[in-house]
Amino acid sequence: MHSPFSLHRAARKLKPSEPAAHQADRNRLKNTVRYRAVTIDRVWTTAVSKHLGIESKSHLISLDNGLSATAVWFKPIGTPSNAPATVILNDKGKAASAGSIVDSSGMRSQVVSFIASALHPEMFSELVIRGGIESLAYLLQKPVKYGDAPELFCLDLLRVTDLDRLAALSSPIRIIRLDVP
Repeated sequence: MHSPFSLHRAARKLKPSEPAAHQADRNRLKNTVRYRAVTIDRVWTTAVSKHLGIESKSHLISLDNGLSATAVWFKPIGTPSNAPATVILNDKGKAASAGSIVDSSGMRSQVVSFIASALHPEMFSELVIRGGIESLAYLLQKPVKYGDAPELFCLDLLRVTDLDRLAALSSPIRIIRLDVP
């Protein structure tokens, strides 16, 4: 017969560790959003600028899955080429960059940014959210039309997770919420 103490200790051993639980949640999230890493087929530089001590390059990127993306790369002039990058989604003006930062504006890029940072927290140091939402439940409460934000209507995303859980999976990324209603 087991004492209550030995049963408690055995139950603690069976409880998944935080990193293992996070990995299980990440795997469930990958399956839900049908995550598949893509590679870049081709990159076209569309603009280069050096102004006010900042060098920037705009690119059109063709991916191996047939989709495309646009990217803006910038750094202070004189910074080593291996300095951390900054990723900005729907930016309306970023004053300075430091570290690997995702800057999102609106609920669409907020959710995409949260998913990216939850799946690969080692890639980012900071996530800035401008004009985002508190929960995926907002999609049902407002309601948001499918045509206004189709990428947010991922089958079972709300059943599997919510933004607070994505934020926890994004640890140790610093999350800054600006003007979230």
